Formats: sequence, C-alpha cells, structure tokens
Amino acid sequence: MSDTSPMMQQYEGIKKQHNDAILFFRLGDFYEMFKQDAFEANRILGLTLTQRQGVPMCGIPFHASKTYIAKLLANGKKIAICDQVAPSPQSKGIAERHVVQIITPGTLVDGDYLDSGASNYLLSISRPNDGCYAWALAELSTGEVKLKVSSQDLAVDDFLTFLAKYAPRELLVQESIVHQSTDLARELKNLDGLVLNRFGDWLYDVEETQKKMQALMGLVSLKGFGIQEGSLQVHAMSAILHYGEDTARHRLEQLRNISIIDDATMLKLDETSVKNLELLCNLQDGGTAFSLLAQMHHTKTPMGMRYLRQTIVEPLLSKSLIDRRLQKVSFLYHQQDFLTELRVLLSRVQDIERIANRIILDRAHAKELRALAASIDAMIEIEDKIRQTDLASSEDHQETLTLCAQTADLIRKGILDEPAVVVHEGGLIRHGFDEKVDYYRSLQSDSESILEAYVEEERKLTGLTALKLKYNRIIGYYFELSKSHIGVKPEHFIRKQSLVNGERFATTRLRELEDNILSAKELCIEREREIFLQLRDTIKSSIKSLLVMVGSIAELDLIACFAVTATQRGYSCPVIYEDQRLHILQGRHPVVEQHVGLGKYIPNDCSLSLAASPEKVALLTGPNMAGKSTFLRQTALIVLMAQMGSWVPAEYAEIGLTDRIFCRVGASDNLAKGESTFLVEMNETAMILRHASEKSLIIMDEVGRGTGTQDGLAIARSILEYLVSVIQARCLFATHFHELTECGVSGFRNLSMSVQESDGKVYFLKKVVDGPSSNSYGVHVAQLAGLPDSVIRRARLLVEISLAKLETRPQTTLPPVVQENNAVQENNQDQQASLFDDSEELRLSLLSFNTANKTPLEALNFLDQVKKRFGLEQTIKKSRS
Repeated sequence: MSDTSPMMQQYEGIKKQHNDAILFFRLGDFYEMFKQDAFEANRILGLTLTQRQGVPMCGIPFHASKTYIAKLLANGKKIAICDQVAPSPQSKGIAERHVVQIITPGTLVDGDYLDSGASNYLLSISRPNDGCYAWALAELSTGEVKLKVSSQDLAVDDFLTFLAKYAPRELLVQESIVHQSTDLARELKNLDGLVLNRFGDWLYDVEETQKKMQALMGLVSLKGFGIQEGSLQVHAMSAILHYGEDTARHRLEQLRNISIIDDATMLKLDETSVKNLELLCNLQDGGTAFSLLAQMHHTKTPMGMRYLRQTIVEPLLSKSLIDRRLQKVSFLYHQQDFLTELRVLLSRVQDIERIANRIILDRAHAKELRALAASIDAMIEIEDKIRQTDLASSEDHQETLTLCAQTADLIRKGILDEPAVVVHEGGLIRHGFDEKVDYYRSLQSDSESILEAYVEEERKLTGLTALKLKYNRIIGYYFELSKSHIGVKPEHFIRKQSLVNGERFATTRLRELEDNILSAKELCIEREREIFLQLRDTIKSSIKSLLVMVGSIAELDLIACFAVTATQRGYSCPVIYEDQRLHILQGRHPVVEQHVGLGKYIPNDCSLSLAASPEKVALLTGPNMAGKSTFLRQTALIVLMAQMGSWVPAEYAEIGLTDRIFCRVGASDNLAKGESTFLVEMNETAMILRHASEKSLIIMDEVGRGTGTQDGLAIARSILEYLVSVIQARCLFATHFHELTECGVSGFRNLSMSVQESDGKVYFLKKVVDGPSSNSYGVHVAQLAGLPDSVIRRARLLVEISLAKLETRPQTTLPPVVQENNAVQENNQDQQASLFDDSEELRLSLLSFNTANKTPLEALNFLDQVKKRFGLEQTIKKSRS
C-alpha cells in the first residue's frame, strides 16, 4: 500500500472529514488505523505498530472492537467507525465505505461503554446575548435534558459548578465565546481531559431549535416543561441537536425528560464545596472511595444510584418535600422485614431507563428485551406491595402497569429465555410464535421426515405407489420414472434429466423444499431478525408509559437506600424548621465514622441560633490534628443529608432550612492560572462573602494563614466581623489566630478542641468544648510527624523566648471595634455593621489628599471623583430636597 493507492486515497478522503476522531477503517476482519491515528492507538492501547510501504499502521479484530473503543473513550478520544457498505465489485476496484457511526465520550448510549451508576452528560454552552449565557446538559442514554440561563457575572461560577456536580464528559461551545477576553473563555482554554467542540454562531437559532425539539417529542409546544415561545433556555440545545444527530446518524428521538435548573428549588452548592466536602469523589485521587456517595451507596437499581448522585448535589429546599421523604424513610426503618423484601424486588429491576431509550433508538438486543420483561414483572410486584402503605404514590399507575404487563407478556411469548445478543445470528424467537420460523427450524432438524411426507403425498396424488425420491449432488433431489412409466407422467412433473432407462423429474414444490432445506439456516436467521424488529417496533408504543415508572422506582430505591444506611449506621431522623436554628447533639462525620469503626468515633454537639445559644457564628480554635476540620465538615454534611431527606449521623438534630452551603477549607494553588495558594483562598472567601445569605451555612478553616501574620490576622478579623454583623449566617470559623477570641466582637461564641496534657505528653481528645484554646501545640504535632529531635528542642526554646518577651511588655489588647472621643462604645451588631459603610474610607481619602501641592483644577477633579465614588451626588440632592 502506498499513499497513492486507491485504498489509501479512499482512506485519506474519509479521514479529512473526521480529523478530530480516530478512524477505524474496516479491511476484512480488522479495523485498521493509519499514520497519526496509529501512533495514538499505539500509545493508548499498546498496539504493535507495523508499516506497509512506509505508512505506519496498526489494527484490531472488528469482533473485539468494543474493548478497545472503551479504552479510547476513557482517554477522551472520539472514534469514527468506517465500514464497508457495499460488496467489493467483481471488476477491479475497491469496496464502497462510509462512516456509519461516530462514538464520542458525551454521546454514548451503548451500555458496554457506560457506567450504570452514573449519568453521562454532554454540556453545551452558548451566549444568546451580551448579558447572559445559556447552558444545556443532555444525557443521551436516558433522554434527560437540563436547561439554565445565567447572568454574565455568574458564568464562571456556574461553569465550575456544572463540572463539579454533573461531571460532563464532553463540551459543546459557541465559537465566539472561546475568542472573548472573559474569565469563562480562559477557563475553557485551560480545560484538561475534556473533549471540547466548537460551533459557529450561525448554528444557534432559538426558534428553529424549539421547533426541532417539539417535533422530536411530538408536541406542539414546550410550555409543559416551563419553556415559553422564543425562550433563551433552548439556545444551547442547538449544538446538542446538531452534534448528537451527526454522531449517531439519526434523530435524537429519545429526548423526553426536560427540566429547568432552578437554584431556588434546591440547596445550592458551588464547585469548591462539592470538592472540599468530598461529596462525589475524594481529594486524594479523585476516586469515589471515602466520599459521601460511597458511604451512602446502598441502592439496588442503576436508576436509584444515578438518582442518589443527583440528590447529593441537589438537596431539597422545600420543607414539605423533605418531611415527606423523611416520613417514607421512617416507615421503612420501622418495617425491617418489609424493607428486606422490597430490596429483593428492587434488585430484580435492571436499567429500564437506558434499555427503553435503546429501544427508541433501535439499538436494543434480545437479551435487553428479556431484561425489560423481568424488570416489569418486578415493578408490578413492587407496586402491589406498596399500594396500601405510606410509600404509595399519589398518582394512579394501574393503567400504565397494565400496558407494561402486556409488553412483558409479548416479550416472553416472542423471545427465547436465553436469546442471542447479535441479531444476525438467529436464536431469538420462541417456538410457536411464528409459523415460518418453526418451519425453517424443522427443515434444519427434520428434513428427511419432511421429504418423506411429501413423497407419500405425491404417491397418493399420482397413484404411483412405487415413486421414490432420490438425491444427487449435481442435480439435487428428483423423482425417477422408468421407461414403462413415462406415459403416465403427472402433468406437474418437470423433466430434469434424461437417462437410457428412464427420466428424472422435479416439481415446483420439490424445488421449494430443496431450496428451503439447503438454505434453511439462512432463511431462519433472516426471518427471526424480521420478527424481532417487528416485535421491538411494537414495544416502542409502550415506552412512554414505561418511563413514567422510572422516576417512581428511582425514588423508592433512594428511600430504601436511606433506610438501610440509617439502620446500619445508627442514624436518627432530623427535624426540619423554617428558621435559622442548627442544633446537633452527638453529631458524627458519616464517612470518617465508617472507616474508623462504629463506636470509635468521638461525637460532638453543635448549636447555633437557638434561644439558649443565640450566636450564629462559632469561632473554633485548637491545635492541628485535634479534629477541627472534621467537625466543620461533619456539620455541613449533616445539614446536607437532612435536606436530602435522609436520616443523619447524630443522636438528635434540628436543622433550619439552608439555601446554600459554603465550604472554604484546605490550602491549594492553581499555578496554571497564575494563582497562588493565598489568592485561591481569597477568591473562595470573596465568593462566599458576596453570595451568602442569612439562610446559608458557612464553614471556614484557617482564613488568612497564607500571608504575613499581621495581614492575615487583620483579614481574618475583618471577615469574622463581616460574617457576624452583615451576613448574619450560621458559620463555623476555625482559626489558629488566638487573638480573634478576644477581639472585642460580639455575636459569636468561642469553641475549642479539647486537649489533655499528662507527663509531658499531649492527647487530642477530638472533643469540642466551650471557650477558646490556650495553645496551638504546633511543636507537639511536629514531633508526632517525626521531625528530628534537635529541631524540636530548638523550636521549644524559641517558643519560650517568645513568651518571655511577651511577659516583659505592657499588657495590650486589640483595639476596640469603634472608638469615639477616646471612649469605647458598646460592642453591638449595629456598631459593627458601621465598619462596612463608606464613611471611614471617605475620611481616609480626604486626609490623604494634600492640597498644598495641587492645582485648583486637580482639586476640582479629585472632588468630582470622590462625589462619584461614594455616591455623594445622590446624598446632596436628598439633603437639598
């Protein structure tokens, strides 16, 4: 093969149309890859590189391609499948080939490539106008679509949150967005490990996209999904429809479940909080081990597992919905035998959501239809079992279940118990379902008796009692008549061959039997395939009803999961309130407790915004390794689990509804963006201070430690004062700045981690107590870490010297919050709030302006700037009026 050979010219022409994909080029029984694709396959798949006339190449057997495709997809690669679509011509030339499918990480529908317990999202980003961005998440294997429109200033926050909560496998981006000098454009350019596809602005058309979506779902309007005519919410769907149809080579008829992402209906979590709380994956290696998801994974169905993921990152914000779910968990918790029986039935329900969508796409094989029938049987049993209980749905599903039962019955009657997976191999249709299939099978297994029956039929019809059927490899089956019988030859006998002593004859019926017997296997396979496709098309009509049940099964599986978790872990049912209270008795970290063992974890209380403890902010001090960070995280996780509708790891819990959870803990940098550890810390803190409300829960750990002591202390104190006096949200504020415990700010309570000293040794009791900590015990922690003894001795000496110097100085305290006429005013919240108005900044600006060396024009310009900066023009107008 050379670059100029016809085969290579065909390859090059097809490859040019799919430069962003690895082209699987079918040659005989292999998929071959050439040039750069071959190098990629060698690197990722470990295939051996060969050459043919100087062209690098490698290949895989086409029947084993799924294993290799899965590995390429895991590495973020696209694969274009190029098959032979017409037989090789008899004359010189090459077979016709086309790309029949493009497989990409974000458009998968085949179960062989999907994680059954996780959604596989495709994220589309567009910009309908200068003031907003449109987002669309599509899960093509389940037909789920999520839409959102957000303002320009929230674009980066929303994007990072989408990545953290939904983990999309692939991105579709409007081309002009990438070229803009915005923070979002910079985020997109710094992406790692995600396939990024760009689409021209001409593709995006709200009206045309809305029409396409309506046509796909057979609707005249999308208003039932909350989408009005001309709504910008569908803007980003333009790329998904185009890209999805281009890769799959068919219409996306599986899209059915459309929802609008509404932050007002769920507890909101930003990207930092999802990561730091280790909700879906851990901070060590990014795996699911040691995450909240892994700890709560007791679901029995793939739909339930995906719903658990969604519930963890989208907890409820409605007290009535939370209470209803808690009530159902309580019912199962107190009916353990019922719970066990229910979970046995749930384990029989397979991934009906994805199977149903593959039926819609004409991709489902016979084994999946049998799995669907078995799942329907289990669903009917489940509905019968829960009908008269607190778990019963408010909707009447009887009509739907009847239709589903008919579908299952049709599948059982038509499909073998253990059918073949490949449609072109036969072994699909049950005996008695189709006469032709039964006939072709009988031809294969009992051809002699069929022929003998036909001969006997001819004897009776012709009166030739001595008539015999013979076979010759050259002329096939025939009747032979001697010369003496030629005169009585039946009219329907057709001369086939003349002999000296007689003649050989065939009949139309005999020729049909002969053809059928010799080609019975092929005819049977083709007929089974035809019947299977007809049966699958018939089942399509009931898919809509079947999908109605998916949500009910997922919800039921989730509730059973919560009940099992509560049973195994000794959780209690939280009480939900509309106010700001947070009262947790003997709370535990759900993940840490599981891995240290039941009974070994030290529980702690947390009470904020109560009548007995009215403070909304708690300042937590204490040494490293004492458990501050664990206490902070466990409090946030208990609140989150409560609003999921789950029982919580505590002896008792009262939870006031929380609109957002903010988690600013740990230290990390982002060198790729030029952001130091401290800058990342300040970015996260700024986001919290700008977006938190009084209904939020904030946990902050070691704010200000990434810079100099004086600056860090000043920043930490200012943040603490702002949290107490302005935001007034529930907050746990952990710090090593012991000076903050006596900073003169009211409205917070001091907590600390208990430490016991005995015989020169320090014991961390992991217990939260009232009052500030007296020591950071940093040297002790360094000793536990194994620093050389000489280093430890030197550190202790320096600490003693530092303490001695402090004792010789006059006693000083931090300056009071507000001073006037050299008298300390009462530290109340109203006075603290005054720290954050513009008056002090205005005073400093005026004092810093030196009029002695300024011209009158410069002075006037400065005065004009001050008036605009501090809004003095409006103040002057009000005073004049």
